[in-house]
Amino acid sequence: MSVTQPFRPKQLDEPNSGGGGCPAVWQLMETQELGVVEARHIKVGMHLKDSIPGRWNKVNVAYIDIAPIYRIDIEGQIFDVDHSHKWYIGNEQWVQVTDIKSGDLVETTEGTKVKVNDVKYLRHDQYMRMNVDNERYVMGTNIIGHNAGNSTFMAKKF
Repeated sequence: MSVTQPFRPKQLDEPNSGGGGCPAVWQLMETQELGVVEARHIKVGMHLKDSIPGRWNKVNVAYIDIAPIYRIDIEGQIFDVDHSHKWYIGNEQWVQVTDIKSGDLVETTEGTKVKVNDVKYLRHDQYMRMNVDNERYVMGTNIIGHNAGNSTFMAKKF
């Protein structure tokens, strides 16, 4: 059985390239089609939970790649993401996981602020490079993640 190698874009911040800021392959993600699954099972055409209640964002690009993986503890919710993953901190601002420190606050889908307990480099490993409609998805129960290179937009309302 032969395995087809996935397309590897040259510019990761180009539209539809997979953006940046993605979950480790073992990170649990909520899909509309399969419920909660490891990120490695996400396919193009599936939908990830949006920060706007009741909405889902279509996955346009999905493939496994390798990068530095960071583990972040946000009030007891543990997330493993690649080094370029961004978290919503409110006021249309995003912060990359490598720039977040213990004690920093991120904003939830409800608009409340929650504290980052810890951030640490885990290891170089596989992650699911994705590009989704609206460039955002919910991780865990209510934490807003971002997967585009340099976009700035309102996470909760349009």
